[in-house]
Order: sequence, then structure tokens, then C-alpha cells
Amino acid sequence: MKYILLVCDGMSDVRGKNEKTPLEFADTPNFDSIASLGINGIMDVVKKGVVPNSDTGHLSLLGYDLKKHYPGRGPLEALGAEMKLNEGDIAFRANIATVESDLTVVDRRAGRIKGDLSELEEAVNSIDIGMDFEFKHTVGHRGAFVLRGAGKIVSDTDPHKEGAKVLKSKGQKKASAAVNLFTKKCYEVLNELPMNRERDLPANMILLRGAGLYKEVPSFYEMHKLKGAVIATVALVRGVAYFTGMDILEVEGANGTEDTNIHGKFKTAVDALENYDFVLVNVKATDNFGHDGNFEGKVRMIQKIDGQLGILENALDDCIVAITADHSTPVSKGGHSADPVPICIAGNGIKSDRIGKFSEYDCAKGSLKRIKGIELMKILKKY
Repeated sequence: MKYILLVCDGMSDVRGKNEKTPLEFADTPNFDSIASLGINGIMDVVKKGVVPNSDTGHLSLLGYDLKKHYPGRGPLEALGAEMKLNEGDIAFRANIATVESDLTVVDRRAGRIKGDLSELEEAVNSIDIGMDFEFKHTVGHRGAFVLRGAGKIVSDTDPHKEGAKVLKSKGQKKASAAVNLFTKKCYEVLNELPMNRERDLPANMILLRGAGLYKEVPSFYEMHKLKGAVIATVALVRGVAYFTGMDILEVEGANGTEDTNIHGKFKTAVDALENYDFVLVNVKATDNFGHDGNFEGKVRMIQKIDGQLGILENALDDCIVAITADHSTPVSKGGHSADPVPICIAGNGIKSDRIGKFSEYDCAKGSLKRIKGIELMKILKKY
């Protein structure tokens, strides 16, 4: 059997002042049609009471035990930036920031810096700290940093707030000393860059967070005997694909915004079933609107996804389609929550449980009842 798993990032929500979730409020004939054809339930993506992130959420949905297999967010960010990792490397998420001469953080995003930062990237990688490392700028103020061959984890340097000083890294002696030397030299080198002379908020520090020690895990194929592919533009989700040995399929016009090419993503997923057994499709912008507290925008994005779902519904005779989210991002909170997400599984041979609406509260009445994310692949493979 072939499978398509559609993950609408952060789509799940809770009832707030609008008395309905965005899924309940939206006009979603295609979501509802697929729900009516399949079996439904709700799902604790990691486990009950735990707030998932996109990395832990996607790994869990793919059947990976986070206690055994999760390397930390840093390695997944680095893999998503297409950086090579080896066993024993420490990887961090990186923020390009502004600090004062005493290393007090003024702005963790250097004024939300953007554009071509190749000059800064080259300068950072020229620093000598006595250990091999690599820094790569990704998008805006973000980047990834890899310390080669450290062997043991060390702590972050990002204090996560303005007005605090850059933290001293602690842990394995040689690696933490190298990270702390990097902090010192980073300021010295970046503060003198020509690009910073005219900036009110100079990009003169790289803050490191999300430290993780890279380790190899069984591939998705080794776990499930299914040849898998991922369609995603989000670096973190692409990192999950690289980490689990799944191929990444590119779609022209696809991005992480409301303007993404949803039609192209869905068509590519269906077409890819000729060469793959399992295709995961991530659509990001529902999460963005949740973080922005934008109820109307989230409704609009859900309806935009619904407008193209006929492509997946038309494939139900040839494959199993599962639709869910990697976590809830309630607009009332502006961030992730531990609330369960709706899950629908439909396809040839699956008997309908007669749930006519795809939403958090309607799906809870379905025959799947309440499951865990790590159980999803086992359930899918039963069909």
C-alpha cells in the first residue's frame, strides 16, 4: 500500500473568544469529505501533556521514539541547512545578534537582519578556536553552528533575552572552552566588519542555542520497510528528512508562507507514489498565523489548503491518506500547546466512522479515539 501523510503545521487550535476553532469556523468541504470517508480521532503527537515542536512532532509521527532517537534541535537545524554531520559533532541553532562591548545582548536578532550575509558568514568561519567548526547563515537572523568531534554535549550561550550577558558555555572542558573562545573572538571580528559601520544594530555576535549531539539512527526505510520522501520548505522539517534518510522532493513556488504552491505540493505527492511508498507533505503557514494570533488568517489558510485537497481525495483508491497536524498553535496563545490534534485516515478498504466534519472536537468522536503520535505509523501499516 502507498501512503500520503499531510501535516498542516500548527493547524490545530482550541475554542476561544470566537467560540469555534479555525477548523470549525472555516468552510472546508474537502477536509470534511475525506473525514466522512475515513476513520477519525485525536492524537497526542508526543504524549499527553507534552508540548511538541515541529521537530519532535514530525519525528514522533514518523514512528521514532524520542527518548532513544531525538538528537536535539541543533543537529536537525544543521541538517536542514544541508550541513554534513558526523557522530560526535555538536550542532547548535544560531542567532545573529547585537551586543555591547561587555557582551550584554541588545537585540537577539540584530534588528531582524536580512539579505546577503556572505561577508559575515566568511568572517565567522575565519575565526580560530582550536577546534574545527562551521557556521552557516540560513534565513534572516538565523543560522546553524557545528563544532566538530566534540564527543559530549556542552551548554548554550544564548541568554534568550535582551539586557542579559552572553552565557558561558559549560560541559566538556575542551569543547566548552572552544565555544567560549568563539564568543570572545566573534565580537572582536564581527564588530570590525565594514557592513556593521553604518548599522544602528551591528550584527556583532553569534548566539548559540539548542545544542545537540549528533548520532545516527535507523533510517525510515529500516524502521518501516517503506521508501519515503518529504515535501517541505521548512529547514527543521527538511532536517528531519535528512536525519531519517528520506528523500526531499522540490516543488516550484513552494515556500513557508500563505502564498505557497499547495497545488504543486499535492500533485507532486501523488505523482511521487510511482517511485515512493510513503510521502509526507508539510504545509507551514497555518502555524505562522497561530503564532501571530491571527484567527482570520488561519481560517483563510485552512480554506486555501481545502481548495486543493481534491487532488488527494481523488487518489484515495490508490493510497491511504492521513491528515493531521504536528502540534496545536492556538491563536489565543500565540504559541504551541499540548492540546491534542485531529487525525483522519482514509483510503481504499477503510470503513467510514461517519464523522462528517474535520475538526478537533468532531474528530474526537471518531473510531480512532485518542492515540499517540508514535502509534500512527503502526496504524497506517495495518491497512
